[in-house]
Amino acid sequence: MDTKRVSLTNRSLVWFGTRKLARWVRQTASPPHHLGAEAGAMYGALAARIFWPRNLVLRWHLAGYLLPAVALYQGLRSGGSTSEQAVAGVGALLEDDMQVRRRRLERLGHRPGFFAVFAVMVRPLTRLVYPPPAWRADWLEVSRHRIAFDMTDCFYLKTLTQLGAPELTPALCRVDDVLYAGVSPELAWSRTTLLSTGGERCDFRFDRCRSPDRNLL
Repeated sequence: MDTKRVSLTNRSLVWFGTRKLARWVRQTASPPHHLGAEAGAMYGALAARIFWPRNLVLRWHLAGYLLPAVALYQGLRSGGSTSEQAVAGVGALLEDDMQVRRRRLERLGHRPGFFAVFAVMVRPLTRLVYPPPAWRADWLEVSRHRIAFDMTDCFYLKTLTQLGAPELTPALCRVDDVLYAGVSPELAWSRTTLLSTGGERCDFRFDRCRSPDRNLL
């Protein structure tokens, strides 16, 4: 691995992450006057000491989601917010960020045959966006009726625990509800247990709402 290339990539990702953090600070309701500078300094300190994995996707998760979330959370806490208030504030921003992706998926979700396409794509996309072994997906069913898998290992939970903010993990989990709930008349999304709240797994379930086409899969 070319260390100069890795360093350049990290700098680009950190730039992206700090831009996102600055936007989140501007969107924060009644932020303390020092929040931007303090959260920015925290992001820089976290980026300097965190272990950057070789996988580019994991570095993207770190720079663009986990480090901004922790930096803003810590900044809100130091500004007097309770843990619950700070988690709620970060969670609202994460959910707002998901709206663009939600609208794109919703447009696809209202096209005929969406579930069939989703069933074909869900496994390779999950592996791409949530790469093993950082995440472990145990696939239970991918059929014309149902898609079911359990996540039994989570990079987000492990990293946030290492950064001293595991309580932020459920806020990141909730963006799945924003993305999938009601996104298509063909798809019913559900999840009943989370690693981040003490469960043994995160159970991802997508059920087909309409009668399957004969040549679906």
